[in-house]
Amino acid sequence: MQKANKEITRLVKNAERQRIARDLHDTLGQTLSMITVKSELVERLITKDKEQAIAEVQDVQTISRSILLQVRELVSDMQSITIEDELNHAKSILQSAGIQFIYEKNTAASIEPTIEHILGMCLRECITNVVNHSNADTCTISLEELQEKLVLVVKDDGKGLDKEYTRFDEFGNGVLGMRERLLLIEGEINYESNQSQGTKVTITVPKK
Repeated sequence: MQKANKEITRLVKNAERQRIARDLHDTLGQTLSMITVKSELVERLITKDKEQAIAEVQDVQTISRSILLQVRELVSDMQSITIEDELNHAKSILQSAGIQFIYEKNTAASIEPTIEHILGMCLRECITNVVNHSNADTCTISLEELQEKLVLVVKDDGKGLDKEYTRFDEFGNGVLGMRERLLLIEGEINYESNQSQGTKVTITVPKK
């Protein structure tokens, strides 16, 4: 069992490295290209239009600060994640967005660190989706122990999806990334959404 846990941990780290590489490419690549273009523009303007050159430099400074924030967020993602921390974060971000936070807990089970880390990352992604896409009034999170498994449910009463998806890759990188992480620990994700009842994400993982 110990050997298996070490292998799972190694696979999780590899998966996270791949995810971070994708994020760096998608999130930072375009921004860095913009800095390059603006820097070249400043070089051309500096002797022709000083005021415009200064404005472009100020834009570059703003973009650079944005990159620094994005890198800090990526580094933060690499640190160990706990369910408690993510629940506190979920409560804060949901309330800031004007969405009521409800948490229902029905387990006192201890969770193996690797499993808790993946479960926490999935919870973070679910809450991000609720805030960004749902237009919900309420989000309910529940964590329940059923036999040898833990079941995390994130449900909102928002607008739901406007069409039926048949493949996970159609949901986008966020949901696909959750599925990839969960497969490493023999976890599962079920996604239910419609315009009359909102969206419900059910995540099932082994307790150990």
